[in-house]
Amino acid sequence: MRIILIRHYSPDGQESMLRFAQMLSSGFRDAGHDCEIWPTIRFGSFFKDAKSGVAKWLAHIDKWISPLELSWRVRKEIATNANIRFQICDHSNAPYLTFLPKEVTVVTCHAVLAIRGALVYKDAYCTASINGKILQKWILRSLNRATLLAAASRLTLSQLLCNVNQAT
Repeated sequence: MRIILIRHYSPDGQESMLRFAQMLSSGFRDAGHDCEIWPTIRFGSFFKDAKSGVAKWLAHIDKWISPLELSWRVRKEIATNANIRFQICDHSNAPYLTFLPKEVTVVTCHAVLAIRGALVYKDAYCTASINGKILQKWILRSLNRATLLAAASRLTLSQLLCNVNQAT
């Protein structure tokens, strides 16, 4: 089986999510699967991080190109390999479901604090800006379209299921 892992943009430095994708990749390879991590970092690969200056702008270019590249690469992969699966390693990348075949794509949800914060749950202890609320609702709407979800805990799953109906 071929497995494509969709992970965060590495120069953003979200270390735990990058390690999670690497851990999945190692485990799948150890189990005998062909595994690849996407997206490919193009312009931002010249910099250690993408937090400021030219690196930040190049990161924006990479991030705008990624969905286009993803769409093209997915079509190519599906045409050449019927036994393929995709895994979005963190639910904050759920909007990529637009470009992936939902029936063979798993979305991993680690915690839904940011979503709950955007929906103004006091127990989330996580406030969101206006833009943050828009982003989290977009993520939640995308998760609502997912057919395969993996949750890091029962609490995460129950909180996610309680909030899916608020996606509209």
